[in-house]
Amino acid sequence: MTNSLTLRLSRRLGKLQLSGFMLIALLQRTPVLRLLASAESVWVGSSFGQVLKTSVVVASMLGAVDTLAGATEFVANPMGPADATVGTPFSAVFAYLGGAATVGSYSITGLPPGLSVPGSVNGTLNGTSGSITGTPTLAGEYDVSISAYDDPNLGLGKYGSVAFVYTIMVSDAGVGPAITSQPASLTVTPGQSAVFSVSATGDPTLTYQWRKDGAPINGAVGSTYTIPSTVSGDAGTYTVVVTNPVTSVSSSGAILTVTSSQVSPAITSPPASQTVMVGQPVLFSVTADGTAPLAFQWRKNGSDLAGATSATYTIAAAVSGDAGTYTVFVSNSVSSVTSNGAILTVNAASAAPIITTQPLNQTVNAGATVTFIAAATGNPAPNYQWQKNGVDIPGATSSSYTINGVTGNDSSNYKVIATNAAGSATSNPALLLVIVPPSNAVIAITVE
Repeated sequence: MTNSLTLRLSRRLGKLQLSGFMLIALLQRTPVLRLLASAESVWVGSSFGQVLKTSVVVASMLGAVDTLAGATEFVANPMGPADATVGTPFSAVFAYLGGAATVGSYSITGLPPGLSVPGSVNGTLNGTSGSITGTPTLAGEYDVSISAYDDPNLGLGKYGSVAFVYTIMVSDAGVGPAITSQPASLTVTPGQSAVFSVSATGDPTLTYQWRKDGAPINGAVGSTYTIPSTVSGDAGTYTVVVTNPVTSVSSSGAILTVTSSQVSPAITSPPASQTVMVGQPVLFSVTADGTAPLAFQWRKNGSDLAGATSATYTIAAAVSGDAGTYTVFVSNSVSSVTSNGAILTVNAASAAPIITTQPLNQTVNAGATVTFIAAATGNPAPNYQWQKNGVDIPGATSSSYTINGVTGNDSSNYKVIATNAAGSATSNPALLLVIVPPSNAVIAITVE
């Protein structure tokens, strides 16, 4: 009987587009309150345009309410959660409709941090409907419990109450977009193509919108924007706005120049000379203007480098054989130009000094000339400093040290310290012993 009546009403009320669950709910004559849907929805997550349709909501409500009334129990699949994002405003509305009596109050618990029910006090809202609004501050899965009551202040009244649990999924805010490669300015002639591109990072997924002179370009929503055949009206400044749910960022402007005549290439930023250690990377780059497309060919000591045909040339790990003079040949359909030479110097890996020749002990008579000799290796070549009894000797900064006309006061220990940017090394001490005869000594000469 009920199913037949439902079918007849469904035909009569077809223009209202009510679901089967709604029709069943309207036919129930149970003396309890029901949380029913309006013609559109009970829940609307306005920040994401999410709508929970009436059939799902009503089915979930009747699963609890109709059991109390002794009516048929309806089993529905769990409703999908509402999506929210940390830092993004969220809004949803709820209402209890179609019951035997008008709802007087609600009890709301389990809200995600940052969300609240306007007008509620300690989780109690007096009224026939309400909303959940705010900006979530903590990611997670939250089961929000909403109970509807007959009377204000959670009064049970004649018909009692009904509870509903809805899940709100709050995701992390993610990482806003950051542009890593800006679109470049172009110069073309009518009929040539123009391609602008941008590279950006961010999470979640990025979207793109290209603009010309500040106005959005219809359909230009990729990381590249191509004009297949340019006309003079295409000249202007092009930017791209990169967006994700966190924020958006705009690129710098790329100027498109459409000339009536072709322009020869001109190097505006030549490659620069570099000095590196063995194993270090090398990057040469050039910037050039002229009618597109521009072609590039890098050369070392005048010879073409295979595959080096972009505006940059990279050596991943330099070796001594990479040292030389690098140029780049830039050409287009009009003419060509060669950059100035950039000299690459490759030094051996740095090494701390090592003493290879130690100074020797010496015994001499007063008045003699003494020379201490030492040697050390290292990269870069080390500097030297001689010391007497641990004190620097002024001016003694070569690999050898000479004392002319030694006296008894020169008797001491001598050593040398070799130093470079990588470290230092100290030689063994060398003892100098100066023999000084007594002032009253008699020198005997024997003649045979």
